[in-house]
Amino acid sequence: MISTMYHHNMNTVRRGSLLLLGLLMFTGALQAQPDLATNKSQPFFSVFAAVGYSRTAFNASESFSGIEKSSSPQFRAQIDYHVNPYLSASVGMASLGSTAFRGVNALGTGAAQSGEISSLSAEAAVAGHLPLTRMSALYIRAGGSYMNVRMSQVSDGASTTLHSNGISPFTGVGVEVDVMNHVGFRMGMDWYFNAGNPDATGQGTINAAYGGFAFRFH
Repeated sequence: MISTMYHHNMNTVRRGSLLLLGLLMFTGALQAQPDLATNKSQPFFSVFAAVGYSRTAFNASESFSGIEKSSSPQFRAQIDYHVNPYLSASVGMASLGSTAFRGVNALGTGAAQSGEISSLSAEAAVAGHLPLTRMSALYIRAGGSYMNVRMSQVSDGASTTLHSNGISPFTGVGVEVDVMNHVGFRMGMDWYFNAGNPDATGQGTINAAYGGFAFRFH
C-alpha cells in the first residue's frame, strides 16, 4: 500500500512538472506579442476560476489493503488582491473532488470495503510572485484552509458516513501567463497537510493540480 501511494505521488508530481514546463514554453512563444502584457505596476484585483484533479493520500495502510482512484474533478474559485507585482493575498473556496477506494480490512474479519473520500475547502493565503518574462510569473503561495472531509463507506453491506472539520495548512506553486489584456491563464499544484481526522476519516495529504483563467480589474 505504501509503495503504491509513493508511486501515485511521484506520477502526480511528474505530470504537474510537465504541465508547468509546457506552460513556460508557451510563455516564450507569446513574448513576441507585447500587447498581451498586463500592467501590474498598480494594485489590482483578480477573480480566478479553475478545474483540475486531486488525490486524497490518507494513511490507512495499518488497517486497509486495497486500491485508491481519483474519481472526480475538483473546482475552485478565488479572489486575489495584488498589492504589487511581487505580493498578493487571496480568499477562495474549492471542491477537492473525491478519491474512491475498495479493498479488504486488514484487521479483524478481513471484511470487504468500498467507498469514497471527498473534501470541501474554504481558504485564505498569501502568495509571492517572481516575474519570469514580461507576460509570465512564477508564484508560491501558503495559507490555511478550513476543510470538511466526508468519508462514505460500505463494509459487508453496512454503510456509514463520517465527517471531519478542521484547519489544514497548505502550500502551492504555479505559473501565470498573460493570454490577453486583463486575462491570464494560471496552472499550479497545491498540497493540503493534516487533512481529515486520524480517528474518523483517516488523515494525510491532499494533492491538487489545477488550471484556469484569472480575470483582472483595477
